Amino acid sequence: MAGILTLGLTVLVSVSQVAGSGVMLDWFKHTDSCGTQHGKESDDPDYFSSNSKIPHLPAATGFMGTHGTYRYLSVQEQVAVMVGDPKHGMWRLQSAGYIRVYRNEGEEGIKEEDKDSALDGEDEDLNEILSEHYTPLDPANNRDHKHSFGDEISEEGLLNWLDLSIYHPKFGEKYEDHVAIDLPWYYCGLSGADYPHVYNVWKYIKAQKNANKVGPLGVRAGMDISENFNSILEMKAFGDAGIYANVGQGNEATDKMQQTLDEMKERAQTINFQRVDESKIEFEFYLMERGFHNYPNSYFIVGMVMNSKVDAKDYSYVRPDGRYYDGLIKRGITPINTEPKFDPPVYVRDMEGKKTIYGTASFGHNHPLRQAHGLSGGACPTRGGDVSTYPWGNAGAGFPTDYEEITPICDGIVVDIKYWADLDKSWDSDKIAIGNAGYGTEQVEYMAHANKYGTFEDPYLVENDIKNPQIADFTVDGKIVMEAPEKLEDHPSVSFKLDFGKIGEYFEFTEVELEGPKGCAAEEENGDKYRRYNGAERISTAFGIILLLVVFYCS
Repeated sequence: MAGILTLGLTVLVSVSQVAGSGVMLDWFKHTDSCGTQHGKESDDPDYFSSNSKIPHLPAATGFMGTHGTYRYLSVQEQVAVMVGDPKHGMWRLQSAGYIRVYRNEGEEGIKEEDKDSALDGEDEDLNEILSEHYTPLDPANNRDHKHSFGDEISEEGLLNWLDLSIYHPKFGEKYEDHVAIDLPWYYCGLSGADYPHVYNVWKYIKAQKNANKVGPLGVRAGMDISENFNSILEMKAFGDAGIYANVGQGNEATDKMQQTLDEMKERAQTINFQRVDESKIEFEFYLMERGFHNYPNSYFIVGMVMNSKVDAKDYSYVRPDGRYYDGLIKRGITPINTEPKFDPPVYVRDMEGKKTIYGTASFGHNHPLRQAHGLSGGACPTRGGDVSTYPWGNAGAGFPTDYEEITPICDGIVVDIKYWADLDKSWDSDKIAIGNAGYGTEQVEYMAHANKYGTFEDPYLVENDIKNPQIADFTVDGKIVMEAPEKLEDHPSVSFKLDFGKIGEYFEFTEVELEGPKGCAAEEENGDKYRRYNGAERISTAFGIILLLVVFYCS
């Protein structure tokens, strides 16, 4: 069956086949709903079409949440809309030009002593092992890699994972002409594991025509490296949504984050979020799906990448070391900047010159008391790299192939989650949904009940003999039909044609096989990672934290 559903009988057949379990039909509840003038019986070949034969489109919505805060993702008329929380805190990170591949369970692997040779990619035997027995993470195989999360070396002395340059032979020449990955991006997780309440909505979105296309800034951030970014959708902010930077209140001594116990006791950090100046900063927004925390699950993530229009060195960075850097130089690409910026600049509205982005010591400005809600941590990890075991060990703030020196500056940047994206053709078109789109011809014949339309009756117009130059007389006797006939079919109709000069277009969608509830939505066992604290436990935890704080500040 064709991947794209078209008008007429094809629509009815395709939807019915996809909806064998009745699930797909749930996305067409609007079709023939009361009060919508649908006017067709269920056996009509145009049942799933408008009265001008334009195919109906599925409509669905879902939600996701973390930390008791919720975001909503919906699709209507092939437009995805994401509305979440204002001033959502973000962490900075930057891909270093590598792809982590994991050894498939129970399969052959690279020996520890052969690691450097395998990373170089010049040994054909090792390349064959990498090709056949190591794969990157994606939703289809995450659970096959549970054995290889954690320790780099297996009990058998085999490498559980390796970080390969994007130029490694394992990836062919897929990224041979890639620009330098030199921009950081900002991210935050939006969902629990496998996003159970929005799973099918995202599955649908990522199968559509405009999914998995990355803009120029996203390419410079490495977001088109599909082995790292499994599914991705570029979106645009709408309305009054924007990006805000914490630029402090003007006293550098207090604007900086606290870094010691003494500082925590002695002062508060002074926070001041100001809107980023879009005339000096360009940016792109993304929703994406990615493996996270070294767990065999996928997570839903919001991402933003920005670049300075003022100074190319403001955000650009490539570490001048390693196989990725060597690959750039070999291909004649000279990085713009090789010095990391721990306190990057920003330009904000109504303020002159560059300002400093100040991160906070907190996990996030909306996370004052994580422990009271059954969550761990609460502090910013303050270094890049794998967040995996946070808050224990020397955890990073992102993914294992990120630069450590591109630190997260936690919540130095916050965003308003209020985005949209076309999933098919742009609405900015003179062909979309014009009257002949469902017919496929330039001319369309129209039917109307015969009458005389448009005679002016207003006394002012009559007294001044002002007549309607646009009157439409579709009668043989020039008289207005004042009463509706007992039977509509007994009243004559007339026909006329409109010639649009071009054939219109309509939105199309790619069908997907919808699935049943996922994760906790299906009442699956989630273990103690997602154990809900009851009221008594929360109160007990809160009192415990307060007691610890009293002891801490009195010591």
